[in-house]
Amino acid sequence: MKSRNLIRSSVTLIACSMAASTAYAKGGIDTEYADIHITGGAAGGYYASNREVTRQNDQNRLSDFLLGIHAITKEEQVELSGGIGILPSYSLLDDGVDTAGNTTALQYATIAVHPVENLTLEMGRISSNVGYENTQSFLNAHSIGSVQSVAQPGYFPGTRLTYGNDALSAYVEQSDDTYTAPSAASTGHAWAAGAMGEVSGISYVVGYQNYSGLRTLTDVILSGKIMDMDVTFAYDRISLTEAALAAPTDKDHAESIALYFSGPTFDKVAIPFRLERFDDHGNGIYGNANGAGGKGHSITITPTWNFTENAYIRTDFSYLKFENKILTDVNGLEDNRFMFVLQVGYKL
Repeated sequence: MKSRNLIRSSVTLIACSMAASTAYAKGGIDTEYADIHITGGAAGGYYASNREVTRQNDQNRLSDFLLGIHAITKEEQVELSGGIGILPSYSLLDDGVDTAGNTTALQYATIAVHPVENLTLEMGRISSNVGYENTQSFLNAHSIGSVQSVAQPGYFPGTRLTYGNDALSAYVEQSDDTYTAPSAASTGHAWAAGAMGEVSGISYVVGYQNYSGLRTLTDVILSGKIMDMDVTFAYDRISLTEAALAAPTDKDHAESIALYFSGPTFDKVAIPFRLERFDDHGNGIYGNANGAGGKGHSITITPTWNFTENAYIRTDFSYLKFENKILTDVNGLEDNRFMFVLQVGYKL
């Protein structure tokens, strides 16, 4: 999974700023040269389901914990970001307890410079522009990620050049993101390009990512309003080369569509929901350890009580259905599962 909305920060700048003469302002620290803001958040919950996918179920889990800062210089030409924490990134296909993502690490650290108007050069461990859902669950409307998010990139070492403004901007990037294909072949290099902006009240992101010689990912995201409800359409198409296929007879592509609705709201209670459909044509991108039958659909409804501006209690109710039987049950394999998550979270 990935995060388009960066929680920007710089870890080393914390010690420097504490030693300096500072004036404290609401929500941040105002130094002589830069404005510094503490960012991040945490979420924990109880996850349960009637059938397993690839990991254990019915466990209390720390969903994610991230602490960072974002600093921008007074002239707004330089930004420093960094964040430390754990990001297990649970999804509908990979939702249990193991060691993946549970090691405390530097998740992202970037420096972005704006040498001239409308131009940004970003370097470091950056976040992908491809994909709608964030790596941090506390920034999403749902506690658990979609099937579509499983095949999307997250944070990686890279360089990105962006030109434009809020109405229209374009970017190119080169990264050292590691990808392992269904065939077990892997690469540590990728490049991407895309554009984003807003037209007639509809915001859009069009992205393309290429993992050298193995995989390409085309991503389209459209967001707008229907009456008083926020609606987002996200489409992914993944294409694999022959070297990436687990078997020569496998289909070389996969598609997925996800729809996100903000849902009805009642005072501090919101009920967002997500619908998706996916098909990997048997090549394993949306499959799991029990077989490559990744064709199906899911629905997730998440009643959420935002009892303060930054804190919430919410429950996820999810239903996942495959065309083939690849879900583990006490009686063997089944083609569907129900999931429940009770989660609390806080955003700094």
